Amino acid sequence: MRLSTLIVCTLISISAPSYSFAGGALSRERLEQTVFYCSKNTNEKYGCSSQPTINDLFELRLPILMPVFTSDGVKAFRLMPSITNLSTNPIIGAKLRITINSQDPVSQEFLIDHFTKFKMSSPIDKSFLIRSDVPNYTLFYDALNDIYVNSSIYLIEISVVDVKFINQ
Repeated sequence: MRLSTLIVCTLISISAPSYSFAGGALSRERLEQTVFYCSKNTNEKYGCSSQPTINDLFELRLPILMPVFTSDGVKAFRLMPSITNLSTNPIIGAKLRITINSQDPVSQEFLIDHFTKFKMSSPIDKSFLIRSDVPNYTLFYDALNDIYVNSSIYLIEISVVDVKFINQ
C-alpha cells in the first residue's frame, strides 16, 4: 500500500504543470550580461547606455527576474534592479526606472534605499513582486511575461531617475 501511494504521488508531482513560461527561455546568463552604465549629463540628469564610458557614476543591473506563484495562486514576477556605485560619494538611496521598449513601451519605478559605498552594489536579498492581478501592474507584468517567454532581454532598459548621496 505504501509503495503504491509513493508511486502515485511521484507520478502526480512529475506530471503536474509547473509555472515555467514556455520552458523559461530567459536564462540567468542573459540577465547577468545586461548592464547599463550611467553618467551625469550637463542638465543635472543621468544618461545611461549599454556602453561603458570613463565618466560612469553607476552600473545598473537586473540580477533577479523570475516567475513565481503567490501563496494564493496568482502569477507574478520577482524582480530586483541593483545599482553599483562607481562614484566616490556613498549613495543612501536611488530611484531606478525599468522600461520595456515593446510596441507600447511601459515602465515602472523602483526605490533602492540602501547605503552603497564606492565600488559596492546594492543588496538584492529583498525583491519587488509584480502581480498579474494588480491593475496598476497589469501592463508591466504582461511586458515582463513577453520578455521572459521570448528571451528578449534586449527590450529592457534601466535608467536612473534620482540618486541621493550622503552629503546632499
